[in-house]
Amino acid sequence: HKYQDYSIAINWPYDVFSTEVALQRSWAHVGLPWRVQSVAEADLVFIQANFSLQCVVGASGAKSARSVWSDVLSDLQLWSNSSIDLPAPPKALSLQYSQHCGTPWQSRALPNDVIVLTDQIKETKDCLTQGKGCSSWQKLVTPFAITSPLWLTSGGVPTPRIPWNLRKILFFGGHVPKPYLEPLRYVLWKQLRKMNGVTTQSHTINCTINAYSVCMQTFWRQDPERTGADFFRTFCHAACGSTRKAGANVIKHSAAANVNEPEQTVPCLGYFGTVQEAASRLSKRCAAYQRYRVNFASESPDMIRDTARSGNRTQFLAEAARHRFCLVAQGDPGNTAKVMETVALGGAGGCIPVFVLFNVRYRGHSPKPMDFVRDYPYVQWLDYCEIAYFVTAFVAGSDMQRVLKWLERVTPEEAEAKLRALQEVRPAFVFRTGATIEEPSAGEFTLSETCLKAKKLRHELQLGGPHQPTIIRGGAHERCTLH
Repeated sequence: HKYQDYSIAINWPYDVFSTEVALQRSWAHVGLPWRVQSVAEADLVFIQANFSLQCVVGASGAKSARSVWSDVLSDLQLWSNSSIDLPAPPKALSLQYSQHCGTPWQSRALPNDVIVLTDQIKETKDCLTQGKGCSSWQKLVTPFAITSPLWLTSGGVPTPRIPWNLRKILFFGGHVPKPYLEPLRYVLWKQLRKMNGVTTQSHTINCTINAYSVCMQTFWRQDPERTGADFFRTFCHAACGSTRKAGANVIKHSAAANVNEPEQTVPCLGYFGTVQEAASRLSKRCAAYQRYRVNFASESPDMIRDTARSGNRTQFLAEAARHRFCLVAQGDPGNTAKVMETVALGGAGGCIPVFVLFNVRYRGHSPKPMDFVRDYPYVQWLDYCEIAYFVTAFVAGSDMQRVLKWLERVTPEEAEAKLRALQEVRPAFVFRTGATIEEPSAGEFTLSETCLKAKKLRHELQLGGPHQPTIIRGGAHERCTLH
C-alpha cells in the first residue's frame, strides 16, 4: 500500500538506513506468490511510506512523516476491513533509525494492529515480556540495508583468505561519537589503541574528539575578544572539514544526502552572538570532554593515525577480514549496521563478531534473555552463540585486556565451526537483488517473521489478548558471553 516513493533522493536505496526501500523491492513485485489483490484478502498489509527517508535525508519536495502518517490513518481501505469474526489485517511499516527520528505518530497511541519494523527496541523489559503500558510487543528488529559489495551479498569469499593462525586478534573500526553523546566506543578505543594484536581505525575520531584539543589551550579563555569570532567558528575545520550538504539532516555523512542542494559552511559551535557567548559554549564542551577523561596530549597522535589509515568501505572490510574477531558496539544512540555487516563478513570467511551487550552495563549484572531483543534480528529462531561471542558493556568498558585473553583461547576448530554457521545464516543479513523463496535474502526472511507476527497479533486481537512474551532461541547466551 504505497504513499510515497524515494525518487527525491537517488542515492537513498544504497544507504544502510534504507531498509524500507529494500523491503519494498523484496515484497512489492507483482506476481510474487504472497501478493493478493485487496486489503480484504490479506493477512498483512505493508505500508510503503518511506518514513526513514524523510528523517535521514530531510530532502525537500516530500511530505513530512507526520503528514504521511495522517494520510495512512485516514485511509479507510486499511482500517475498515474488520468483521465480527475477524479483525482487519495487521499493517506493517518500516521505521529504521527511529531513535534519532522519533515516530510520525509522536505522542499519540500507535494503533494496536500495526507492526513496526525497526532497528532497535529500547523499551523496558516489562514492556518486552508482557506488553504492559507500551507498544513494543508490536515491534520487530529488522536488518539494516546491507546491499553491497556484490561478494558480500552474493555468497562470495574475499581473496586471499588469511589463515587463522596468521591473523591479528581483534579489529575495532568505524565512527566514534563525541563521548558526551555516547561514550562506549570512545572508552573501547581508548583501551585498545595501543594493545598488541589489535587494529583500531576511525574516519571520524579526529573530528569528533581531537578537534577539541583546543581545550588544552588557554588564550581563548583569557581573552575571547582578542581571539576573535573566526577562531570559534573554524577551530574544528582542519579536523572535520568546513562544509556539508545542506540537505544532510541527521546523518551528515550519509550517501543519501547527495541531493541537489548546495554545500554550506558549518560553524564549529553552531551559530552564536558575541565572542563571549562562543567562549562560554566552548568551555562547556571542554568540560564535557573532561568528564570522560580525554587525554589529548597522549591520545591525539593515535586519533590522527586512526583517521589517516581509515579508507573507504572496501578498505574497511578488507582490513577487518585480516583479523580473527571484530568488535561491534553501539555508537550514537540507536543500533549499528555493523551488526549485520559483520555477520555477513564472517560468513564470507572474515572475522567472527564480538558484540558488546549494551544493556548490561553494571558490575555484577548477568545477561537476561530479553537483553538480546534490543538490537538483534531473528532472535526467535537464531541462537547467536552459534555465530558470535558477546561481552557485556561493563566488562568491555572496564577490562578489554581480559576480553583479549578470553578470545585468544578460542581454538581454530571452534572458530571454524562459527565461520561455517556464519556462512549458513549470511543470506538473512544482506539484501540481494533477485532473491527468491528458494534462495532468500534478508527481505524474504523479514517477510516470514512479519507474517508470523501478523497472524499471531490478529489471533490475539480476535481473542482480546493477552499478548504472548517473546521467546529467545539462545536464552541468556551464557555459553558465549563474557560477563
